[in-house]
Amino acid sequence: MGLNKLLGQGAIYLFGSMLSAAAPFLLLPFLARWLGPADYGTVGIFVSLVGVLVAAIGLSTHGYIAVAYFREGAQSLGPVVGGVTGICLMGLGVALLLVTLFGQSIQAFSLIPADWLWLVALAAAVQFLIAVALSVFQTLQRPWAYIAVQVGYAALLSALSVALILFAKLGWEGRAMGQVIAAALVVAAAFLYLSVRIPIDWRPFDWPLRKLLCFGAPLLPHAMAAIAMASMDRFILTSVEGARQLGFYVAAAQIASLVVVAATAGNQAWLPWLYGRLAANSDAADRELVRMTYLVFACLFTAALGLILIAPWLVPLVAGPQFVDAVSLLRKLALATAMNAAYLFVAAHLFYHKRTVLLSLVSLTAAAFQLAVTFWLGTRFGVEGVAAATAIGALFYWLLTWTMAARQRRLPWLRALRPLPD
Repeated sequence: MGLNKLLGQGAIYLFGSMLSAAAPFLLLPFLARWLGPADYGTVGIFVSLVGVLVAAIGLSTHGYIAVAYFREGAQSLGPVVGGVTGICLMGLGVALLLVTLFGQSIQAFSLIPADWLWLVALAAAVQFLIAVALSVFQTLQRPWAYIAVQVGYAALLSALSVALILFAKLGWEGRAMGQVIAAALVVAAAFLYLSVRIPIDWRPFDWPLRKLLCFGAPLLPHAMAAIAMASMDRFILTSVEGARQLGFYVAAAQIASLVVVAATAGNQAWLPWLYGRLAANSDAADRELVRMTYLVFACLFTAALGLILIAPWLVPLVAGPQFVDAVSLLRKLALATAMNAAYLFVAAHLFYHKRTVLLSLVSLTAAAFQLAVTFWLGTRFGVEGVAAATAIGALFYWLLTWTMAARQRRLPWLRALRPLPD
């Protein structure tokens, strides 16, 4: 894929991601006012728990779809999709058993009643299957199908949230139920579309299962560590400050996530392009890759700086005057999200080289570091300390991953900025 095609597909992915982010972002002012800081904080805990289970239920095996396609050929796509789906269903069964047995213990450190934890498991399963569909469309370079899933899910989630919260008076439970229903409907439509176009093999115990487990099992520590880094701030805040302060934090994080939305969109086009440049194995391709990486980093930190500057006007406008305490949090979290987004573009190198064990070790190290910093600053400075710790942890994770990625293959990280010799 040439540079022009990369930029074109990147623009399509960005358009879709901005559309899908626009729905919940436009809904944020209403949800924040309807639910208030406490219930809005509970929504944040629900989303965090779902994120934790997504990694465990699917073992991150959807990441093997692109690897199999580029390394083993198009004929591997159908069996791999069937195998990934089978792993998800088995993981869902285990998750439902665990929340049934340990529901009271989970309720003790979260705000989610034990009777509602089954919804967390179901939401995680359908959320993972959405990721599977998106991975297939990304691998096949079908950006319009990709954004149809993205935008359709966001629109359904927003509409159902309004209906269940405003009209059915369900509070945070309405937002949770809306997430499950919306994801289930989109998954059904996406897999129906895929089954017509690729020969999906629904026998999960054939050869793909072994390969998927060998790929995904070493990634489980990485996925759990990454999710822990994304959610430990919320759990620590829940125990230290309570739901109200968590609500301020979640609102600031939602606004700051605009940086990650744009980066994730670019990353969808970036992965096939990156793999192609790495496979080319030429000095010119390597230089182009490094220069594009630096350009991406510059764009990310420019966007974060913009959020920092407009934070005093943006937070009251989006979340309402009662969330004004989130202004200083947004400034810290904007930097954190920029660095988390930068991480995506260097972590892809480790996936390409199949260094999933190394990636897990990096993630576990970064998670342990962030946990220590978050607990230390959170217990001393409350919500402001947690926000600062999130930024510090994101910087550590990005730089450590970049260092490990650079060791897998020598790229001209310094020479690429110099002109080619005559």
